[in-house]
Amino acid sequence: MREEKEMTTDLKVREVSVGRASPLVLIAGPCVIENEESSLRAAEAIKKIAAGLQMGFIFKSSYTKDNRSKATAYTGPGLDVGLRILEKVKREIGVPVLSDVHCRYEVDAAA
Repeated sequence: MREEKEMTTDLKVREVSVGRASPLVLIAGPCVIENEESSLRAAEAIKKIAAGLQMGFIFKSSYTKDNRSKATAYTGPGLDVGLRILEKVKREIGVPVLSDVHCRYEVDAAA
């Protein structure tokens, strides 16, 4: 049987505190970025919900979803466009953002 360990390190993601001494944090957003307008609308709506619940909020959406079951399914706007949209969400809505990184070569751009 695996021994469970308590989380002992608190951290801060921009202005959102995460850890034992902090309120619950909501990490939410559309699975994949559709476009700039829908990302901004979603982030604003979720931010209001989280604030009403007195929770921290980190916006999460993917610029690329390579794990689709249909080869013809929409996979996202791609690295460059997607990161520009996430940057705009961060700047205009005022929330930290999070996304998946699928390949090592994307790490520097996504950081």
